[in-house]
Amino acid sequence: MVEKTLKKMYAGGIYDQLGGGLSRYSTDYKWLVPHFEKMLYDNALFVWALIETFQITKNPVYETAVRDVLS
Repeated sequence: MVEKTLKKMYAGGIYDQLGGGLSRYSTDYKWLVPHFEKMLYDNALFVWALIETFQITKNPVYETAVRDVLS
């Protein structure tokens, strides 16, 4: 469940594909239209969840996501 959620967040509209980082929330129920506000604490918790998941699964998708958010 955690992996599916993180992958959907990273690949979805709530994630800024150009600038990196996670928007605070989505304005629609499909998570396609983000509210264009990125909060440091939201992104810190997102990175923390990605790191924890990477440590358990060793899936490089999560390592890439961490690097994207932090860059």
